[in-house]
Amino acid sequence: MEAFKITFLMTFLTVALIRTGRMLGGEEGAWVAFIFALATHGISYWFGDKIILWIYGAKEIEGNKAPRLYRIVQELTFRDQMPMPRFYLLPQRSPIAFATGRDEKHAAVAIQQDIHGLDEAKLRSVLARDLSQIKHRDRIAGIVTASVIGAISMFVNILG
Repeated sequence: MEAFKITFLMTFLTVALIRTGRMLGGEEGAWVAFIFALATHGISYWFGDKIILWIYGAKEIEGNKAPRLYRIVQELTFRDQMPMPRFYLLPQRSPIAFATGRDEKHAAVAIQQDIHGLDEAKLRSVLARDLSQIKHRDRIAGIVTASVIGAISMFVNILG
């Protein structure tokens, strides 16, 4: 079902981009928008997680550098029969944690260092939420939507 939703979303956003291209550049604009949409979808699907982690300046860490975090995620993933995601530390000062990735096998959890100070129950709930987003593929829908909206904006600026 999740694959259907993502396919529907990508199709809807592609049609929106093509219509924008047609309004701004006629038939030629529609074709340019179609090619642009395919490139945007491909990049956002295959590399969206890497781009987001790069934007945030996240650094990958091993489990032994954050044993408490690793243990909690290991327990949660075992319970939900999920593979272990990669871990990243964020340099931001505000407490933030998020999950990214196109599926369970290509998932990453990024967490700000000071969030480790949360008590175990709160940290567990934050990580459970992030892992739930991975399991239900919520992150890929957000990545694709954001990239296509950005593409439409860029396309309008180029042709407008």
